[in-house]
Amino acid sequence: MRIPRPTLRRRGPKDEDAALLVGSAPDDDARLLRRTRLRLMAVSGAVTLALLVLLGFTIYTATANVYANDSISRLKSYAQAHTPDAAQGPESMNPEEFGTQYSGILLLAVFPNGKIGSNLVDLRVLPPGMPVQSGIDAAAKNGTDIREVTIGSNVQLRVFTEAVPFPNSSTVYIQTVADRAPEIGLLNLLEAVLLAGGALAFLAALGAGYLYAGRALVPIRQSIDRRQAALQRQREFTANASHELRTPLTVIRASVEDLRRNSRSRVADVGDALDDMDAEVRHLTALVDDMLLLARTDSGVMQLDRTPLD
Repeated sequence: MRIPRPTLRRRGPKDEDAALLVGSAPDDDARLLRRTRLRLMAVSGAVTLALLVLLGFTIYTATANVYANDSISRLKSYAQAHTPDAAQGPESMNPEEFGTQYSGILLLAVFPNGKIGSNLVDLRVLPPGMPVQSGIDAAAKNGTDIREVTIGSNVQLRVFTEAVPFPNSSTVYIQTVADRAPEIGLLNLLEAVLLAGGALAFLAALGAGYLYAGRALVPIRQSIDRRQAALQRQREFTANASHELRTPLTVIRASVEDLRRNSRSRVADVGDALDDMDAEVRHLTALVDDMLLLARTDSGVMQLDRTPLD
């Protein structure tokens, strides 16, 4: 019975890709671990940055709203408290005492005859742009108006204007004004603190993410190291098996060539070549049996009792 020879083919691109799937080079594994670690650090940093931005925006907005609402409440309260004085005319507008809850609030009353009353002793100290005519126009339509304006050389104010009707069918516009400089200074300080603290927290989050990502990748790194060690043992085994197979194959090839040269000789004359071939075939059979045994133990089909030997 003639045994067909196995056909050999060249390795193609698909074979090379398949070989790469079996195991990658250590440098490729190291680059993959670095990319994974940096990616985990970037995700951690992005989540932390989003939380910091949301928290900072919430704190800043809440503080600004609280400060603005308190200022508006004080302006309205002050206007209501001094509306009866405004009904008596500009001369009845007395200055507010220092140290009260309404300190720093400017009150203006615009009368129908064009006169202006104020809680300041001298109206000549009024900055240019006071009273705020845009607030008076809006209050004439809506009854009240609240706005933030800038007058003079970058003086930022919060203005509350209220149209107050009197029994003589006249309307007096009560306008209370507060300087926003302390509020803006506090908000600027809060913004600087939030930015600096957020930057430090973001850098700390990146560092912590890098460290924790490294710890999280320890099992993967150990698995890769074990795989690389197994591949190295596999390469060493393949090299040793190839070396062991080369000698009997060389002897068999030499014996075959000897038989071809002496093809007309009797069997007794070429008996040494046949004996050599038989011995090497037995050697090859033993090697193949040993390799099959190792393959079965590696796959778990067969269990070995391991005992220490000298």
